[in-house]
Amino acid sequence: MKGKKKMLAAVLAGALTAAAALTALGAGPGGRETAVEVFEDASFDALSCRVLLEADLGSEYRTIGEKEDCLRLIYSGLKGREGEPAVSREPTEEGEKTVLSDGKVSLSFCTAEQKEEGQILQRNFLRAELFLEGGEAEEAREAAKELEEAAAGAGVNGCASFELEGSFAGLLTLNERQIVAEALLEQMDAGTVASVYREELCTVYAWKKGAGEGVRLPEGRVNLNLAAFCDEEQGRTVFRLGSPVLREDY
Repeated sequence: MKGKKKMLAAVLAGALTAAAALTALGAGPGGRETAVEVFEDASFDALSCRVLLEADLGSEYRTIGEKEDCLRLIYSGLKGREGEPAVSREPTEEGEKTVLSDGKVSLSFCTAEQKEEGQILQRNFLRAELFLEGGEAEEAREAAKELEEAAAGAGVNGCASFELEGSFAGLLTLNERQIVAEALLEQMDAGTVASVYREELCTVYAWKKGAGEGVRLPEGRVNLNLAAFCDEEQGRTVFRLGSPVLREDY
């Protein structure tokens, strides 16, 4: 029990240390980078960062070859890529996607189809992801800039965002995960808009003045999303932070 309490205290200390910089998340130039820097020094024993860029590519019909060419052009603008990336085509609920990946970079050209007045209309989207182990601030900054420039070189304009993940060995209870989440929000002076506390997932949507425009949920406008869950297979507790929201359900 003493070991468990000591671990929780360390996690809380790291969370409270991180909170001061998280107040600036999205508030201006360098806000998200500041969050990465603080998480880098927090109490997590494993840290990673995902740099994400999404963009609307319009409704013009694209052949499979044109989609692949677009992804290859973006990929060619990224530094340090070695070998030939794998290309695949996968069905989705709304249509299909062409994916180019090398394990650390994943580029997806997604197409949604719908029928209108007997015609099939397409809507195209780009989803580009870079996965960084360690979540070092300088590396994350450079990766975001590089991804934006590579996309721009292919005629795609978008702003890259960060999603942070920190984890540590050991499994916190639902109540303990809730304590850490609430401590973070209190220190950020962020108000909870919506929350779900279930054994499998603790997730909080919050609003912090100055942390970006955010998005609107049925419960209200949010610009921070914190999720915490236990990976029982790995024996670890995982925290994920996104702004305005995490892009996937965990």
